[in-house]
Amino acid sequence: MKQLTLNQIKKILLAWFQSHADINSTFYEDDFDFNGERKIIYSVSNIEYVESNINGKQNTHSYKLTLADLVDADLIS
Repeated sequence: MKQLTLNQIKKILLAWFQSHADINSTFYEDDFDFNGERKIIYSVSNIEYVESNINGKQNTHSYKLTLADLVDADLIS
């Protein structure tokens, strides 16, 4: 199995979410920057790199994915 770099994984994740028909905005930011983002067009996805672990020859990368949309409170019963 070919190992991917963090930059390659980032590009794959961004491309997948950007090509999704139901997602209008995609970001790759930490929570602080994402919460301050002003260019959001909902529905939105945010990818946040969390950490990497090495176990022998295996690397595991962890990400936090946020998927969000706006809800009209008048539609909630």
